[in-house]
Amino acid sequence: AGRALSAGGHHRGESTMRYCCTVFQRVGTCYHEFRKGSFRQGSSHWSSDSLLLHDNILQRSGFGKILQETLPAYNQYGITVVNWTQWQCILQHALAQGGGAELVALEVNEWAEDTFRDHAVFTILGI
Repeated sequence: AGRALSAGGHHRGESTMRYCCTVFQRVGTCYHEFRKGSFRQGSSHWSSDSLLLHDNILQRSGFGKILQETLPAYNQYGITVVNWTQWQCILQHALAQGGGAELVALEVNEWAEDTFRDHAVFTILGI
């Protein structure tokens, strides 16, 4: 099952990402984009500092289900804004569930912690 979740050997900075990738590593467009700050209408997708999570990994890991359960406004095909408190709730649910959801959440958390240093929110742009 771990192999089915893996997105391959993607690199971001010094750390190796197993589940997420950057815009420079993406293949196709079937990704959920985690974007720093708020997304403004008219802005282009695939920002260079965004974190991408392939839809297959989001679904198979159970992380997508956690987003749906913890974010009432979550839309996997639309735009969802996430603040720090909401992210902490998502992270706690993923850690409690364990498995793939926990692994994905921990990887996203590295990016989220960095994001919340300079931004009050991040935005998930659905597929």
